[in-house]
Amino acid sequence: MRSWVYILLILTVAGCEESDEDQNSYFESDIEIVNTDIYQTMKDIYLWYEYLPNINPKTFASPYELMDTLKHAKDRYSYVVSQTEFLRYYEEGKSTGHGFGLASDANKQLYIAYVYKNTPAYYAGVKRGWKIETVNETDAYSNNYQVVTESGDSATFNTFTFRLPNDSMVTRVIEKKEIDINPVILDTVYTYGDRKIGYLVFQEFINVANDYLNQAFQKFNQQQINYLVVDLRYNGGGFGHVVEHLGNLIAGSEHAGDVFYQTSHNNNNQDKNQTVKFESVSNSLSVLQEIYFISTINTVSASELLMNGMSTHYPTTFIGTVTHGKPVGMYVYNFKLYDYTFAPVSFRVENSEGFADYFDGLPADYEIPDNLNYDFGDINEPNLNKALQLIGVEVSLTDENTLLKSSFGEFNYLSGKDHFRNLYFKNFVQ
Repeated sequence: MRSWVYILLILTVAGCEESDEDQNSYFESDIEIVNTDIYQTMKDIYLWYEYLPNINPKTFASPYELMDTLKHAKDRYSYVVSQTEFLRYYEEGKSTGHGFGLASDANKQLYIAYVYKNTPAYYAGVKRGWKIETVNETDAYSNNYQVVTESGDSATFNTFTFRLPNDSMVTRVIEKKEIDINPVILDTVYTYGDRKIGYLVFQEFINVANDYLNQAFQKFNQQQINYLVVDLRYNGGGFGHVVEHLGNLIAGSEHAGDVFYQTSHNNNNQDKNQTVKFESVSNSLSVLQEIYFISTINTVSASELLMNGMSTHYPTTFIGTVTHGKPVGMYVYNFKLYDYTFAPVSFRVENSEGFADYFDGLPADYEIPDNLNYDFGDINEPNLNKALQLIGVEVSLTDENTLLKSSFGEFNYLSGKDHFRNLYFKNFVQ
């Protein structure tokens, strides 16, 4: 009997029943139980179950090694992780760090990609685009950052030397602690004549996000925005119920009852297929004319679902670079006695017209690279600037060359928190 529970299905939660897991304490042989349960479930729910290799799961040293063997060639997403970490991050919205996300360039040098509100880094005045030169007087790179940030005072305070975009240097002593994540990095409104433009920078679809989104859309509604720019450039996804809530806040008032998205399972689980429709909720927008999405290769899963789902209901423009390409979702299973969470790809995600063919990503209508020279909300930031221009606002960049290339060159976004995380840990899960 399976020894886990579904968590956060759209409407259904199934309970655990007693199994072999309940009969054993944590010995090495318990890995065989975990591996066997994972394999049996993959043979049922996995989207590409017919391609699973015929193996003995008990011969694998860990569930992680087993998962690497089981995944289909298209599958960059199924995972096994620590249940403790999963619940702490996704359910509770907590993380340990200084309060910023990082990016690195080709030379492994580190830059601040964004800063969470009300965190030690936020109160220290750290800004997007600052380059980390040293941590605790040690040169910091993407391959040694975790080590050097553990070398501070009892791993509680770390001394950072930053190089600012104007080439000046500053030093900040920043506490490393448990933080409460507010995934709304910025919400603001720009008014140009009769054009009222809401701008939302949204970082992750975690369980605590709905309250923060409600606050942002209350502001948008009070100012009667008629254009919306949603910045998802680093949003790696998250829970289905959160993307549904954001969809309802955007479209629920005007499109209640219309199809937002649909799920399609393998041929053994067609009874699980669902059609999700918009619902009117408090603070749903009511006079929205157009939507603009800002994306990068780090825009994944639930973010792509939102973009794809909205595109059939509003004039929608994609700005930035191609998204990651994950038109599939997962169910999440928690073992009762073991510290494992398991999430296999289980269904395709389609918009109201049945489109789900974007494993290569959703391409940008206007291709503009990310640029760390500008903070979020600065109208000279090239992606936001392009959105404003398309809306009809006469704004021009201070430096036209920034439309072509960031002074930092190409870089990779590293994590949702400043102790690095696996990008694929952030996915659309139900």
